[in-house]
Amino acid sequence: YLDPISAKPISVDVFNDLIVNGELKVGIRCKEHAQFFGMARADLYLRGPDQSFIINFAKSYVGIWMQMLLVTLFGVLFSTFLNGIISLKATLAIIVLGTFAGFITAIQTNDVSTGGGPIEALVRGVTQQGAETELNVSDGARDVIEVLDGAYLWTMNVVSQIAPRYPEFNTADKVAFGYDISMDLLLRHLTVTLGYFMVISIIGTLILRSREVAA
Repeated sequence: YLDPISAKPISVDVFNDLIVNGELKVGIRCKEHAQFFGMARADLYLRGPDQSFIINFAKSYVGIWMQMLLVTLFGVLFSTFLNGIISLKATLAIIVLGTFAGFITAIQTNDVSTGGGPIEALVRGVTQQGAETELNVSDGARDVIEVLDGAYLWTMNVVSQIAPRYPEFNTADKVAFGYDISMDLLLRHLTVTLGYFMVISIIGTLILRSREVAA
């Protein structure tokens, strides 16, 4: 950087010369009074060395491969005790619940306004009542709807917590915007995938052993 006194470029060690008590303070000012400089906190960062695009692209493909592996694992697991079409629907349900797990949790905890759960939404649709208005039903019917919605959302939330978070494995945006996919992130995804692989393999093996296989 440029020395503020001599205005000559000098080299420093960031960790030894600039960081004090684990903190790096950076001050920005305008040299000219008519000059304005706008920025957000995320716009200022320490730029690391350039990494290989091919390696980063391959890391993104590994993330896609792990998504495919997780989908295949659940498909094989369901096929051990369900027929073809039912196992397909169950696999699709796991994909949907894993993709929208955060939204499902937000609905159950009332963090988002959705006009009630699925049963209430069905009643509103049949009776043509808007989501922003109070549900016009009797007190007994409202209690039944709330109980059914609570049980339904609780079940969906539990299953969504078991399902993998498929969007977290998608690192295409990092490649598209030129950010390196860190090995820590890749190893974390590999660990999650390996955990699902081991658990599902054990459960599937136990189910197959408990069934009679026709000769």
